Amino acid sequence: MIRAVGDPETRFCEDALRILRAFRFCAQLGYAVDPATAEGAKRAATGLAQISVERIFSELCRLLEGKNAKAALRALLLAGCEKYVFFDTRIFNIDVNIDVLSPKAALRLAALAPQMSEADAVALCRRWHAPNAFAAELCAYLAAVREPMPKTPYEARR
Repeated sequence: MIRAVGDPETRFCEDALRILRAFRFCAQLGYAVDPATAEGAKRAATGLAQISVERIFSELCRLLEGKNAKAALRALLLAGCEKYVFFDTRIFNIDVNIDVLSPKAALRLAALAPQMSEADAVALCRRWHAPNAFAAELCAYLAAVREPMPKTPYEARR
């Protein structure tokens, strides 16, 4: 169980990045977030607006690469923190089991947002100040997700 020491809202107001770290630990370690801690994160979520986008992107990538990323993202959504992490981009198809995919942040993000256009993906990556290589990788995965499934072994190899 992931718990904040003392009053969760006070701890998260001291350093809002702790909110994202709690969800990252949830993804990496497979622990659940304590309900009081999740409620404190919800009340202090506005503090995430003061965190640098590079730090947010770094924590998000580490969260997405965790073995329990789906549960962590669900907790992040329930805490209402997604608008500070993904801004105004509506991306989630949270029903996808991203935990079975290769632990690559760009791949898992593409699986969560198959309807996102490449222009929106690039714009989101720019807001995060993500490396160009990450944006290119995300766009490549988005293009691959939109391709129809192969029907023959030859098409699959191609």
